[in-house]
Amino acid sequence: MYGRDDVIVANFEATAAETFAGETVVIHFERGTYFSFRGSAVLIWSLLQTPTSIAAVVKAAGDALAIGAESFEEQLTEFVAQLSEQGLIKASDAMPAVPKLTVEALNALSEPATLEVFGDLAELIAMDPVHEIDALTGWPHLPQTEHEA
Repeated sequence: MYGRDDVIVANFEATAAETFAGETVVIHFERGTYFSFRGSAVLIWSLLQTPTSIAAVVKAAGDALAIGAESFEEQLTEFVAQLSEQGLIKASDAMPAVPKLTVEALNALSEPATLEVFGDLAELIAMDPVHEIDALTGWPHLPQTEHEA
């Protein structure tokens, strides 16, 4: 788990993300899981594209949040813990950036961060399509083992 001043960043080596219609979908290729980010989670994920810290985000939000800064920090810390548990973020040696937040961004931060985890396609996502396919049937079929044949 990361503390208030720890510098964190998105785990670019293991993930890919796309945002559309107010939702961000993130795929973790090594684990084979995918995630739906909604509410302030979309903005928080975008802030984690550069090294930052919980303290830096709280500082950027300042007194402009409709909810209390302490409450926001608690929510942010909890969400960062979820991201860490899922392997979506990692520690960084870089200096933390204090993000510049627009009025729209500040409004988005007042919404709860929602993270849904999906593992229903884990086997397919984690599969190496070049090396782990059945030679006769192709993608997305795994090679048959001797006792299955």
